[in-house]
Amino acid sequence: MSGRKNQQVPQGLDNRINWRKAAGTALTFLPAVLLMILIFWLSDQPAVQSSRQSRQLSYRIVSGFNLVFRLKWTRAKLIALSLRMENDLRIVAHFTEYFLLSLFLLLPFRLKLKKTGRNLYLPPVLISIVYAITDEIHQLSVKGRAFEIKDLVIDSLGAVCAALTIYLILRMRARHRNVQT
Repeated sequence: MSGRKNQQVPQGLDNRINWRKAAGTALTFLPAVLLMILIFWLSDQPAVQSSRQSRQLSYRIVSGFNLVFRLKWTRAKLIALSLRMENDLRIVAHFTEYFLLSLFLLLPFRLKLKKTGRNLYLPPVLISIVYAITDEIHQLSVKGRAFEIKDLVIDSLGAVCAALTIYLILRMRARHRNVQT
């Protein structure tokens, strides 16, 4: 029998072990924090600059589509199509940002904090929605930008859909395990 079982861990060493665990847990939130910084940076751009970036990206997507499928569209048609898709691109961007934010928050809640049920899904979705609200408030101070309810709804849908996706994946995994046993 080993005498180690009865030995107490020195106070300083015990704190160091907890610090490592806490640091590991904190690191799992890093993707979410980095995405929040990116969202803030994008929202901090004046409307003119933001629109120009959306237009350029839309044009690149349409041009790429034209190139890959050898459609031989004229420059005028490429510009017209890219202008038509600019709003859709912005909607997809909002949805995707907050889908990823909620997902990046869900993973540490599940993997490190071992949360389940409402305790797993509700905090990441609420954090994402509150961040979306603060992001829209922040845009009030940016030249040419405004608080947009439509953006807030799209952001919230992205956050909820991420939670729903994880819920469905976990549910399918649980069913698969039950079928195998």
